[in-house]
Amino acid sequence: MPKPASPPPPGIALALLSALLFGASTPLAKLLLGSTSPLMLAGLLYLGSGFGLLALRTGTRHITWLRPLHTQEAPLRRADFGWLALAVMTGGMAGPALLMLGLAHTDAASASLLLNLEGLATMVIAWSVFHETPTGGLCWGRLPFLPGLVCCRGQEQVSPPARAHC
Repeated sequence: MPKPASPPPPGIALALLSALLFGASTPLAKLLLGSTSPLMLAGLLYLGSGFGLLALRTGTRHITWLRPLHTQEAPLRRADFGWLALAVMTGGMAGPALLMLGLAHTDAASASLLLNLEGLATMVIAWSVFHETPTGGLCWGRLPFLPGLVCCRGQEQVSPPARAHC
C-alpha cells in the first residue's frame, strides 16, 4: 500500500504569499495616499504588519501545517539591544516613512521597480559591511532585476510621471 503524500513545506506557500502581498502593497499604498498622509500610512501599514506577525506566531502553535515554523528563538543579550534599536529605527521607522514619502512623489509602477534595489542594496551591505561570502546563486538571482531598473529609469527620462494625483 503506497504511503500518503506528505503536504508541501509551508515555507514555500508562505514565501509565495509574501511575494504576492509585497508586490501588491506599493500600488495599493499609492491608492491610499490620496486620502492619508504618508507618515500616517507608513505607521498603519507597520501596525498591520505587527498584527499579522502576531497572528502567524499564534497560528504556528495551533495549526498543524504551520508547526514546523514555530522554533525556539535565541534569547536577546545586552549586546544585542544597540543593534536591535538601530534595526527598529532604520527598518521599522525611517524606511517605511521614506518609502511612503517617496511614493507620494512618483508613480506606483516606478516605485515598485525601484523597490527591487532593496535586495541589491542588502546584498552589497552584507558583502561590504558584514563580510558575507557572495554566492553565484544570489548574484544570478538578482541579475534579472537590472533590466527592469534600466527600463524604469529610461521611461522617466522620456515621459515624467504625472503628479496631479499626489
